Amino acid sequence: MLRGMCLWVMAIMFAVVVALSGCGGDKGQPAAGEDDRYAEWQTYTYQNICIVYPPGHPQVDNLYDMAQGYVAALKRNCLFLRIPVPEDTLVIYYYTGFGQGQSMTGRKYPFARDGCIHFWLPSFYGPTLMHYLLPLWLDKEPQYSFLKHGIISLFDYSGQNYNEMTHSKLQEGTFVPLMELATDTTVDSNIERELSGEAASFVDFLVFTYGIEGLRLMYRAEAPFELATEGILRVKPDSLQVLWLDFVDRTMRNDFPGLPTDSGATGETNPKQ
Repeated sequence: MLRGMCLWVMAIMFAVVVALSGCGGDKGQPAAGEDDRYAEWQTYTYQNICIVYPPGHPQVDNLYDMAQGYVAALKRNCLFLRIPVPEDTLVIYYYTGFGQGQSMTGRKYPFARDGCIHFWLPSFYGPTLMHYLLPLWLDKEPQYSFLKHGIISLFDYSGQNYNEMTHSKLQEGTFVPLMELATDTTVDSNIERELSGEAASFVDFLVFTYGIEGLRLMYRAEAPFELATEGILRVKPDSLQVLWLDFVDRTMRNDFPGLPTDSGATGETNPKQ
C-alpha cells in the first residue's frame, strides 16, 4: 500500500503535433522536421525536453519555465505511476493558440501522439503529459473510462481541489454515486470537470488505500465493475464508496499529516518545487 504516493500530484504545461526526425540545439534553431509546415519553426531544448514553436510565439520568453515544469512533472508523474522516467527526448509542439493548433492538427484539444505532445493555450498543461505517459504504464484502454480520466484530471495541474469539490457536491446533493460514475460514458476530462473531478478524487483514494497496483489491476480489469471490485479489492461498490467518502471527509479535516501537500487532488499547480 503506497500511503505516501497518492494525495499528491502536479503536472505541466504546453504541447503540440507531428513527429520530428531530430530536435537538438538551443533556442532559435530551425526545427528539422519531416512536415514542411514546420520547416520554419524554432526549437528550444532543456535536458530531455524539446519545445518546437513558430517564430514570433507570444510565449517565447517563458520557454525555460515551461521546460523546467515538464522536467519536474515527468519525475513526479512517473513516481506516482511507478515507472522509469523516459530517457527519450520529449518533443512538444507549442502552437500560438487554439486557432493555429486546431487548424494545423484537425483536433479540438491538445493531445499526445507518437511520443510527441501537441499543445496550445488556453488549456491546462497536465492532461497531455499524462496522455503521453499512460501507455508507458499500461498500454490498454480501461473498461471503466472514469479511471483514465480520473488519473488525467488528478494530474492536470489546474489548481482545482478535487477532494474539496467532491465534498461540496456531496453536501449540495449533486454527488454522482460510484456505480453510476463507473458506468457513465460521458466522463471526459477534455470537456467537463464535474464527473472527471469526482473520478480524480476516487483515484486519489484508490491509490492511497490500495496502492498503485490496486489501481493498475482495476484499470486492466475486464469484468463488470461490481465483480471487479469484489474480486480485486475484496469489497462491494457500496462499501467502497463509503470508504472513499470517508477519505474525502478526512482530507477536509487534514487527518493525513504525513502525506505530501503537493497533490493534484488538493489543488497544486507548480511541479517545479
